[in-house]
Amino acid sequence: MQIINYDDVPWDESIGDFTNDLIITPEMALKLSELYLTEINPSMLEDKSASVQTIRDSDVYIITYIPEPTKLGGDISIAINFKTAEVLKMWAGE
Repeated sequence: MQIINYDDVPWDESIGDFTNDLIITPEMALKLSELYLTEINPSMLEDKSASVQTIRDSDVYIITYIPEPTKLGGDISIAINFKTAEVLKMWAGE
């Protein structure tokens, strides 16, 4: 791992401001949801398959994890804004 010391960088507040939308892809949304959910519980996504849907006329991906038919447990869903990568909502079934 490389450690970078940013103390010596001459920061200028007018340079480097990102003002555009982020626009993440469905694949990135899937990876982000995996990171968020495994941070809550590392085994949460075991034996589950994932799907990514978009909601028409919105900036939201819904990522749903569904358990394998032979496994106990419910589905887990997470809504992520694809312009900001913000988690809007998380919910789980029975």
